[in-house]
Amino acid sequence: HAAAVLGNGASVSPEEPLLPAPGFLRLDGATGYAEAAAAPLHADRSFTLTAWANSSDPTRDMAVLSQGTGTTSSVALRWHYLGVDPYGGGPMGEWQATVADSDSPTAARTTVAHTSNISVLENWTHLALVYDADASRLTLYVDGQRENQSCEPDASDCTPHVSSAPSVRPFDAGAGLEFGRARTDGNWTEYFAGSLDDVWVHQGVLSEARIAQLADYNVELDTPN
Repeated sequence: HAAAVLGNGASVSPEEPLLPAPGFLRLDGATGYAEAAAAPLHADRSFTLTAWANSSDPTRDMAVLSQGTGTTSSVALRWHYLGVDPYGGGPMGEWQATVADSDSPTAARTTVAHTSNISVLENWTHLALVYDADASRLTLYVDGQRENQSCEPDASDCTPHVSSAPSVRPFDAGAGLEFGRARTDGNWTEYFAGSLDDVWVHQGVLSEARIAQLADYNVELDTPN
């Protein structure tokens, strides 16, 4: 329960459009971030990170949550921009979860992603990153759902959509949780433009049922003290 410190370009808005509890984190996409003073989890053990995110500029890569202050982030939950939708003209991209096995530019990484979205502009999305150390598996849930559409080896007209994969073991960064930025080559990057809300950190694997509850803004869950 380490407190989070607000950086330049970050503020807590008093209103609340999404949840019963008032206030959400607003980030400017340039210098805004929040940082927990102490490590809330050990990334080399099973853990779950969840948050609501609402982007105001989905035309570039942006980090929602990350952990690590050295060369690279051990864990990152982000929006990855893919370009302009050729049909509607809006921004296209995908939500990603990434873990790295060492604090090095050459670290081995595992990345899982959800199917490309047309746009996340002014659209609250619930994200959940789950690392299962026992199964060595990384899974990404978007709005309470993981993708699990695989294809037969000889299927030419099938596109797989699977947001879970065997994973490297993330290194234990020993640093606070970062809200709205990530670490790349020793620099802070991918500043988030928009709003974050209702962040949960759990040392362990949350069930699909619990993740679905967190993704339902009509369900109010007690926050442990």
